Amino acid sequence: MKKIFIILSLMLLCACSAGKTGSSISNGNDVLFTGPNVSYTKQNLYDSLKVSSSDALVNDIVNNIAKKENVDFDTIEKDAQEMIDEYIANGYDSYIIAYYGSVDAYKKSYIDNKVLEELSKNYVKEN
Repeated sequence: MKKIFIILSLMLLCACSAGKTGSSISNGNDVLFTGPNVSYTKQNLYDSLKVSSSDALVNDIVNNIAKKENVDFDTIEKDAQEMIDEYIANGYDSYIIAYYGSVDAYKKSYIDNKVLEELSKNYVKEN
């Protein structure tokens, strides 16, 4: 279960490095989009891609380790779907979509968090 400690360290490292770093791209000040009182440059796009790709990488690593540690993905996915169905039945789907962009994105986020929680529980039990 040293792998879980390594994963948690990687997540902390990615979170700490998610801010602006010294890296940039050529022509970073070129404006891609202009709206009322806002403009979006190539550098803004590059910075947002750096942050989002590190989260995806960490989630992929965690899920691969979880598969090797025999985390029950079927049960987690079933629980996620039941919870989402209940939220939708109670009229909370618009809140989910407003915050996550889609119900599927919320489900993926929920599953990723539950997998990490299960790995953490296994680590605590073993140590």
